[in-house]
Amino acid sequence: MHKWLLILIFTAFCSVARCLEPVSGTMKGHEYVDLGLPSGTVWATCNVGADNVNECGDYFAWGEVRVKVSYNCKNYAFYTGPYEEITKYRTSTSSVNGEGLLQLQKSDDVATQEWGTPWHMPSADQAQELMDNCRRTWVMSYNGMAVNGMLLTGPNGNKLFLPAAGFFDGRKLTGLGRVGDYWLLDLFEESGYGALVLDFNQNDCANGVANRHMGQSVRPVMER
Repeated sequence: MHKWLLILIFTAFCSVARCLEPVSGTMKGHEYVDLGLPSGTVWATCNVGADNVNECGDYFAWGEVRVKVSYNCKNYAFYTGPYEEITKYRTSTSSVNGEGLLQLQKSDDVATQEWGTPWHMPSADQAQELMDNCRRTWVMSYNGMAVNGMLLTGPNGNKLFLPAAGFFDGRKLTGLGRVGDYWLLDLFEESGYGALVLDFNQNDCANGVANRHMGQSVRPVMER
């Protein structure tokens, strides 16, 4: 009897914690929060592959739509040959015949493929808008759960939490609880081997660059 009482109390606590999440609405079964951003962009409350805001979710290479055991150059979808020649999303500096695709197509956007339109990965401009318009606070718990990450408070007072999920390079998960690297739609134009990420840690938050083959988090957005 005592055991079942504890289970009921824990379940009730989780339900209350869930209700504390700032939710503005849902789209195709996925919740979003309106932060009052100038563009009207709204951000999902969870990462792709996560069931709640505190979970890290799944990790994906840039432009891939499936989870892998290892994230490396040899098994990356858009590299080929012994020298990892780029086969898609090539710039003039990464290929003799740069094709000029500087953002992911919908077929290679895991947010769109997993959640459906109008969900998609954020662009670099949308990530910059988030940072420019929100107050950023590093926290070590959220909704009563011990989890490190970045809490962003929008102009309208609503909040968005991004767990510090770390990243995969090969089979190794690095930086869990210390850094967050969230893929953006944009290719790094100076070298086609990199793509842009929303990168943060305890001290900083900015658009950065990561190698495309690495496993990173994805937080979908949409425009209303």
